[in-house]
Amino acid sequence: MHPECAGSLEEMMIRYRGRTILRAFQKFAQRLRVRQPLGPSRAIVMLASCCVLSIPPAAAQTDTKLAAREAVRFAQTHCLTDRSTNARLHEDHCERAARMLTSAGAGNQELIGNVYWALGSLRFNRGEYLDAKDAFNAAAESYEAASLPGPQGMARRQTMHICHRLGDVECGLNAYGQIKIYSDDWFADHVILAELLEQKYGLQGALGLVTTALETAENEERAFFHAVKGNILAKAGRNAEAGVAYRVATHSTERPEAYNVACWHALTKERDLEDAHGYCLGAVLNRPESAAYYDSAGLYHLLTGSDDSAELRYSQALKLDPDRAHSLYGRSIARHRRGQYEEARVDRARAIELDPTLPAAYDDYFKNVGQSQ
Repeated sequence: MHPECAGSLEEMMIRYRGRTILRAFQKFAQRLRVRQPLGPSRAIVMLASCCVLSIPPAAAQTDTKLAAREAVRFAQTHCLTDRSTNARLHEDHCERAARMLTSAGAGNQELIGNVYWALGSLRFNRGEYLDAKDAFNAAAESYEAASLPGPQGMARRQTMHICHRLGDVECGLNAYGQIKIYSDDWFADHVILAELLEQKYGLQGALGLVTTALETAENEERAFFHAVKGNILAKAGRNAEAGVAYRVATHSTERPEAYNVACWHALTKERDLEDAHGYCLGAVLNRPESAAYYDSAGLYHLLTGSDDSAELRYSQALKLDPDRAHSLYGRSIARHRRGQYEEARVDRARAIELDPTLPAAYDDYFKNVGQSQ
């Protein structure tokens, strides 16, 4: 062991004797030869550089730029491009990368944000929502420091979604208020924002805030707030007014999400099959790679008795998303009507396995248009 690295290890042992991390280095104690005064922070950096990253000790002491480069390399190799099936090990690598980048003063805030984003995703997938929220908040702060409003907005959106999942209304609204700009898939947040506003301010208060926002909103932001308004009204059972809000949203944007919302509401709440058709078709034409939009079109054809077309649309949805429960259940109905009983049975069984509430949901869909399954 190089004496400079040995000195760093010795300093760590003296200052932090008894800590678990030092027990792993006890076998090196007899090899320590050089003593040098190092502060705790410097000792930690030296220890990471010499013993974790295997940087040449002299270079680690004299060239902080090299330490920063090695921290960047570790983050990119062991966190951001990790293909390990061991999620815990991957998370450990990302945590270490975050510490190393900060300690080495790498200064790459975008990279640090990416590391925290990876950490947030790993924790979210494991159901550790509070820890995931902390990681996404750290990512947002790093992106903001790097003057990257797009990624910053995406990280704040993740925080908003987690807060909504946890039932923390204040946290969700605070995260929404800190979003700098929205990313491409922002429109889906209209459901979450509507629920947060209604929970915080009640029906009339939420509608008042949205109306105020609409006074200055333009283009796609205007479409977004009309969709928020539609959701608030729909939850209150004011379906005709909600339908108007959803339709108006399509006047300010060509986003297929807006068309699909108008389509689905007309089909399931307003019993307006004729009006629904144009919106369902518009969503599919604008984004033919979306399983959700094929699913909505499938329901339209199912409710209008076009079983061939319904099966086609549902099959297109399932090609993109094989475990889409709604599409499996809808296709089972279309196939049963067409005499494909065994195929229908398989689809129905799989759909109910994925979502046991589907039979009741489809009963409601058919009742809304005066039919039965």
